[in-house]
Amino acid sequence: MRSPIAVIPPVWALARRWGAVALSIWTDRRSWNLEARRFPPHSGVSIPAIAHAPLVRLLLEAGIALTPPQSIFSPAASFAILRYAEAFASRSQKLRLVASARDWDPRLTTILAEEIGVGVAVHLARTFLDVVHVADVAPLLQAGDLAFTTPPVSPMSPEARPDYLGVLKSGECILFEAKGAVGTAGRLKKPLEKAEIQVDNVQFVKHSPRTVNGQPCGDRIVMGTHFCVDGAHAKSETTTILIDPPGRGRVGDDFPPSDLPLRVAYAKAFNFGERPLVADALVRRVDLSGVFGAPEFEVNGLSVRAVGPFLWGGVLVIDARLAAILEQGARGNLSAAVAERTNRLQEELSTLEETPYFVMLNNGIGVLLDG
Repeated sequence: MRSPIAVIPPVWALARRWGAVALSIWTDRRSWNLEARRFPPHSGVSIPAIAHAPLVRLLLEAGIALTPPQSIFSPAASFAILRYAEAFASRSQKLRLVASARDWDPRLTTILAEEIGVGVAVHLARTFLDVVHVADVAPLLQAGDLAFTTPPVSPMSPEARPDYLGVLKSGECILFEAKGAVGTAGRLKKPLEKAEIQVDNVQFVKHSPRTVNGQPCGDRIVMGTHFCVDGAHAKSETTTILIDPPGRGRVGDDFPPSDLPLRVAYAKAFNFGERPLVADALVRRVDLSGVFGAPEFEVNGLSVRAVGPFLWGGVLVIDARLAAILEQGARGNLSAAVAERTNRLQEELSTLEETPYFVMLNNGIGVLLDG
C-alpha cells in the first residue's frame, strides 16, 4: 500500500513564487578570524587562524539548525535567511555587518548575532570537527538518549543544556552550544561562561562521546562569534572563539545504539523544506515508502531528489541514495546505512568542482538555485 505521505503535492514546485535572487550571493565568500582555547595538544583538532565560507552556506546552516524537527512548519527560520542576506557589508570580503547596523534596534542585532552565530558554529563543526548530523538536544533528552548531570553543574540552572548534538563521521558524538554578539570580544565573556555550564550539564547515555586514546576529548565544544560592524570596529575583526571544556564521558554502556539524532537532523531539514509530515513520520518511524515521489535528476555529477522549496527561488534537495535509505528504514536502525552513504558522499564531493548554483552539505542535504 502506498504511503499517504507520498500523495502530498510537491510544494517544492512552487519555489519560483519567491523569485530568483541575484547569483552574487551564491559566489559571495567571506572570511573571519578563529581563536581556539583550551584544546589539549593531543585533541586531534586543528583550528586555523582564519575561516572562509560562502555566505549562502552560513545562512543555509542557520536556517536548517533553527528549524525544529516537530511537524509544525514555521517559515521563521527560512525568512531569517532572507532578512539576513543583506545584513553583511557588500563591499567587504570579511564577515562584517553593514555600517547601518549601528542604527538598528539592539534587539534585532542581538537576534541576528545569535542566529547567524548558530550557522557559523554548525559550519565550523562540519569543517573542523568532522560533524555530519546536527540534532536538537531537547528531543534527545526527552527520549533518554541524553540525561542531565546529577547533581547539576549549577544549582541555579539545573536544566541548563546546550542546543545541539553533533554526530561525527566516526559515529562518536559531541555536544555544542553556539553564542553570538555584535561588537568586540568583550561582548562574549558572559555568554561563553553560560555556554560552558550548558554543555557540562548534560551527559551521554545512548551515544559514545568523542574520544582520543580511549578518553573523552573534545566532546563538549563552546563556540561564540562576535560580529564587527563595518566602519565601527576598525581595530577588531569578526571572530569565532572555540573552547574545549573537560569531557565527562557517558553514563553507561549497556544501552543499544540509537539512530534518533540522525532522524531528528533530517527531520529538521525536511521541515525547513516545507515537508512537515515527512519530518514527523521520520522521527516516529512511520512508513516512508514512495515519499520522494519526484524523479531523480543529476546536479554536478550527483543524483538527487527534490525535498522542498528554498526561499531564494531554489530547491532543497537530498542525495538520491540517502533518500532511498530513509524510505526503506521506517523502523530499523539507520545509523550504519546512512554512515556508509555519507562517508562515500564526502569522498565524491571532494572530487567535484564547486559551482555557484549548487551547495551540498556533508549530510546529503543541498540547495539548487532556481534558474
